[in-house]
Amino acid sequence: MGAGVAFLATRQLLASRLIGDESKLSSTAERLSRHGFWVVLLLRVNPLTSSDLVSYAAGLTSMSLRTLLTATGLGMAPLCFAQAYLAESLLESMLWLLYPLIVAGIGYVVWAVVAVRTLVGNSQAD
Repeated sequence: MGAGVAFLATRQLLASRLIGDESKLSSTAERLSRHGFWVVLLLRVNPLTSSDLVSYAAGLTSMSLRTLLTATGLGMAPLCFAQAYLAESLLESMLWLLYPLIVAGIGYVVWAVVAVRTLVGNSQAD
């Protein structure tokens, strides 16, 4: 869902300005429109690639949302399945790991709430 939102946001906010200018994106946009599915799929399989940047970049091309979402789903599925399998196996064999994870999750939520309140408080003070 996030990939689709980033794609559409870029398409609506930037693509109309940049795609019309042939000098800026012509060769790259042409390649991505022809091979965009495979480019996105391979970038999604790579765990070191920022998935946000891929989505934003795809929004600058003529690639369809359906192509982006299909390539994203297929490209991210192996890593998602591997992570889920590893997490399940790890927690089944070492159940005690669940407790530090719960504490860390609660700590993260508390930190996020404090950070948001601080940001909102600072923006209202301005």
